[in-house]
Amino acid sequence: MAQPSKLVLPGDLLAVIEEYLPGEGTYVFEEAGEIRAAITGYPFIDMKTRKLNVKPAGRTPRIPRRGSIIHGYVSMVPREDLALVRMVGDERMRRLSGSFTGVLHISQASEKYVNSIYQVVRLGDLIRAHVLSSKPPYILSIKLPQFGVVVAFCSQCGAILEKRPGSHLLVCPRCGNKEARKVSTYYMYRSRTRR
Repeated sequence: MAQPSKLVLPGDLLAVIEEYLPGEGTYVFEEAGEIRAAITGYPFIDMKTRKLNVKPAGRTPRIPRRGSIIHGYVSMVPREDLALVRMVGDERMRRLSGSFTGVLHISQASEKYVNSIYQVVRLGDLIRAHVLSSKPPYILSIKLPQFGVVVAFCSQCGAILEKRPGSHLLVCPRCGNKEARKVSTYYMYRSRTRR
């Protein structure tokens, strides 16, 4: 195992899984049964739980964690039941430390039944999502009302779509196109008029 006061780098061998449980700032290299550092920092052991952790050197990196809230944009829709989300910020819109991709499966997209992910999100939409997993691939959910699309763009002309009072559809102020999305209660563009 690395010395407790010695700085470790990502990938450095810390211990084997028979000795300790992996904790924060670590990961398990399955093929060899080793616990390795996931971040640059200082290793320490919680003897009560027998967990091996790495305390970050310097400021704590902002990375997606299970239970956290992220903001991102839909970067790819490879299948009818799946969307890939490029995560860019945390709940307070602070930039994440690195490039992270989340997976939004249709089963985590709405509390109602939907046939296609396109009924919920579209390419380029900005979303607010809940992170369900602690390591890549990050599984995302937008089922609850506070999660979903926060900014959407018209698929016809590219203008920002507006949420109209009393309507579940988003409307383009430029061309009048109407589109369905799973809209968050935090949707940013709301129209004051009803059409």
